[in-house]
Amino acid sequence: MRTPLVLLGLVGSVLSFESHVKLRTHRDLIQSVFTKNFDLLLSRVEKEQEKDAPIPELGTTLTDLHVGIRPIGGKPWSEMTPFETFFDENQVVFEGHDLEFQGKGMLTDPSSGALEMVAFHAPLSTCQIVVALGEEYAAWGSLYPRFNVEQVLFQVDSSLVTVSAYGQLPMYQSHNFEKEVKKWFVSQLGKRQAEFKASLQAVEQNVWRNAPFSQKLFMGAVTLNHSLAESLKIQGDHVLASFLHELDHPMDSDFEEKLVPVNPSFSEANDFKKDVQLVFDENLINNHFQALFNANRVISLMETVIGWLPDRLQTYAKALSAFFTTMGFAKVFPEVAVEYGVDRKLDIRCGFSRAFLSEKLSEHHTS
Repeated sequence: MRTPLVLLGLVGSVLSFESHVKLRTHRDLIQSVFTKNFDLLLSRVEKEQEKDAPIPELGTTLTDLHVGIRPIGGKPWSEMTPFETFFDENQVVFEGHDLEFQGKGMLTDPSSGALEMVAFHAPLSTCQIVVALGEEYAAWGSLYPRFNVEQVLFQVDSSLVTVSAYGQLPMYQSHNFEKEVKKWFVSQLGKRQAEFKASLQAVEQNVWRNAPFSQKLFMGAVTLNHSLAESLKIQGDHVLASFLHELDHPMDSDFEEKLVPVNPSFSEANDFKKDVQLVFDENLINNHFQALFNANRVISLMETVIGWLPDRLQTYAKALSAFFTTMGFAKVFPEVAVEYGVDRKLDIRCGFSRAFLSEKLSEHHTS
């Protein structure tokens, strides 16, 4: 599905050093993202499953157990029926169709010691996940969004559960074997629901744990804090989020006095309604430039690139810096080596300071 990102920069400014960013996401995109990532969520659950399950009625234990949800008929995930997605007040409800539980394990006959592989299939009559929109305060005071997993519901018709065994396991010859395996499986549904719910909650919490709601910018000169400006809400076929961004740099009083409030709004053009729309006011850009000049810092391209390296790759920083020479840049700018010489160290630096603007903007004012 094509989902272009629409960016609307609205001319204007807001009071103080605040700026607003709003995000609107259509229900169809939410449906597509959840459907395409459902198998990844399931794989996380399956990795953490217990591999041994006692079946007391048979006097044995199901070992090397693997239980998972798959599309019916052995279809690949790419061909699964998309989740039906709808909004109910402040909740997003996902309903899956044409899915089944598939499982297998090893069973040992307690009397003979014979080992048998057991497989079972159980079509899901109900597969429903309910996610509620919410928010939570972070330790540093920001209000950040939460997608709380309220309910996970898996239901099967026990009469449609099939059990198969491969080998010469004596107890498989009795009807009691199939009956007890079915009974055990149905009794485990609550556990499977709890496992999947816990896994979804862990994924959601991990997302926000790693979200940069407070960032150091321009080599630590200023801090950018993000927070929800209002609660997440559903409006028609969209989920809306509004964020407030604050920079902690000192504001020039003359600059601040000329700012006027602006409330960014979404485009209602039909061509864009099913896209992801991100809108922001001009002050988001204004304040970044204002922070740069107040920071009075010089930014080095080499230091910035090396700073992007993960901690585990910092040992390669010295090797990377070797590329910052006139010969390295000569591949793009041939005249560099001619003008400055061969194999000389070279870096690109960008400096920002209020002094650069001294007596240059006295006749200009904020738009």
